[in-house]
This record gives sequence, C-alpha cells and structure tokens, in this order.
Amino acid sequence: MHGVERVWEALRGARRLLVSTHLNPDGDAISSELALDWILRSSGAEISIVNQSPYPDPYRFLPGIERIHLYNGDSYAPFPVLVALDCGRKNRLGDFVGRIECGTVVNIDHHISNDQFGDVNWIDPKASSTGELLLELADHAGVPIGPELATCLYTGILTDTGNFTFANTSPRCHRHASRLIECGADPAEISRYLYRSRSVGKLRLQARLITELHVDEEASLAWATLTREMCDDAGVSITDALDLVTIPLSVDGVDLGILFREFDEPGKTKVSFRSEGDPDVSILARELGGGGHPSAAGCTLEMETDDAVAAVVPWVYDRLGRRSRKPTLAMLRMRHPKGLEA
Repeated sequence: MHGVERVWEALRGARRLLVSTHLNPDGDAISSELALDWILRSSGAEISIVNQSPYPDPYRFLPGIERIHLYNGDSYAPFPVLVALDCGRKNRLGDFVGRIECGTVVNIDHHISNDQFGDVNWIDPKASSTGELLLELADHAGVPIGPELATCLYTGILTDTGNFTFANTSPRCHRHASRLIECGADPAEISRYLYRSRSVGKLRLQARLITELHVDEEASLAWATLTREMCDDAGVSITDALDLVTIPLSVDGVDLGILFREFDEPGKTKVSFRSEGDPDVSILARELGGGGHPSAAGCTLEMETDDAVAAVVPWVYDRLGRRSRKPTLAMLRMRHPKGLEA
C-alpha cells in the first residue's frame, strides 16, 4: 500500500487518538495538527491534540486553535493511536509522550532526515510541507475541503515554503495553494496575520538582532544570537521570536545564515541553519545530531549559547572550507562524539 493508504487504514478505525508535533512548533506543525483534527472530526473519534511547547502567538487566528492543549502533567487514559506530525524523531515530541500510554505510532512527515520511528510511516521529502501530505490524506478519505480546513492547509504550505520563496517551492505546492484558495483560504488575511502584523516589542527585538548581527562578507556567512534577556527586554516570548531565524540569511551576498537561540532551560542552545539549498544545511545539522531540509535545518546542543557560537562558527568555516583556521571542536566532540568528524 502507498503511504497515504497505510496511514488512513491506521486512522479510520481508531476511536481515540493523540496528536502531537515537535518541540517549539512552527506554522506547518501547528496547522497540520489542526488540519488532521478537521479531517477526522467526521469519523466520530475522540481526538486530543497535546504539545509540550506552546504555539507562537501569530497562529492564534487558525480555526480550531483552542483545541491545542499544552501538556501540564495531566494524566490521560491510554490512546490506541499516537499521530506524530512534522517530527523527524520521536524524542522531538518531548518527554511527555513517554508518560502517556500509546499504541500504534503513526508518523507523517516530509523531512528527509526522519528516522522512520513510527509503526506506520508516511515520509515524503518531495512534499513542501506536512500540510501538503494532509491535503492528500483528506482527498484519499473523501473529506470535503471547507474554509477552515483550507485555511490550515494553506498556512502549512505558506509557512514552510517561506511565503513561497524557499527552494522547496514547487509547481505542485502552487497548484495545491490555488485549490485551497478556491476552497475558502484567504491569502491576504493569512499573510496579514503572519507577515504584516507585529507588535512594537517584536520590531524592537528584530532591530536589536540586526544591530548585533555578525557578517563575514568574504565567507558569505552571517550569524546572530537570540537570548532570553533580549526577548525579556522587548517583552516578547522566545517562542514568538522563532520567525526571526531568517534574518542572517537575508543579508545581501550571504548564502548561509545561522541563528543561535537560548533555551528557557539553561545549558541548551538551538542552532538553526538557513541557506538557499547550497550549501545543504541538512548535512551540517545531521553532523551535530539534528536534521532538516537542504535549505532549513537545525539541532539542539547541550551547551551555553556563547560556547555554542564559539564552537560551531569555526567548525562551519572548516567544514565548508571557507577559512584556513583550526576550529574549536573539543567541547562539541565531548558532547557529540559521532557527529563532529570533519
């Protein structure tokens, strides 16, 4: 059976399902959860959407957003099916999943680095987004695409293609987007919520990040650091600042941008790589224990942010052959002995 057929076979008979996505969810992750909820509503199944991380505030406009619950330690009865959306590894769902008894794990994703952790896996790296796959699922299930479902699916495609600007933007996703507009998605309204409506604090944070940006024009490399202190000073949660990840790459002449983001818990740093597909940043991320796409990838390091910058930036120079200087690898090798062989 094809991936969509196997997935539908696992979902259609389930009476209770747990739906979740990766830590620090993005637009495709959040909208995919809601899209699946809309698809399965007609089946009469009891659906619980539970995440370990809050969703970014700009996505509050999505239909059904109130259905997403933040895990707070509550106990749940066993779920016959767990659906993981847009998540390359099971541990990226968060440790809360280990506290809930689940049966069959259904894994739906478009990341080439997905490690096929599900009992049922549907992984399509040719898809621009998980939202694209859920549109195919809706069609396979014979579910009509109403305005609410269309809005969620369109948002997933829009955000994971970077407003139709990333290298994963394809004729296929444009055809899907056109159809979803015909089904009731409002592109102007969705774009306003996501790209043309920012708080003063968010704009101040963006300005500070740009001011503190490090640019090496000769090496076509730029990087920046986003700390909790910066977010607190601007009155912006670090979750709502995730879209600033593209700023380093936006510099003219830069083909690789890196954002180092401090976690709420000390001793951890999120490293996000962005490119136009060359260099393939998924290779860099995988070598550091992460994953992603050729143009957008990342990893989490058990390091303070300053230490991560001091170690990763020289390593990137060395890995890409852009500077003849020895990288500082000792600390990273200690934590990732298999992932940092140049």
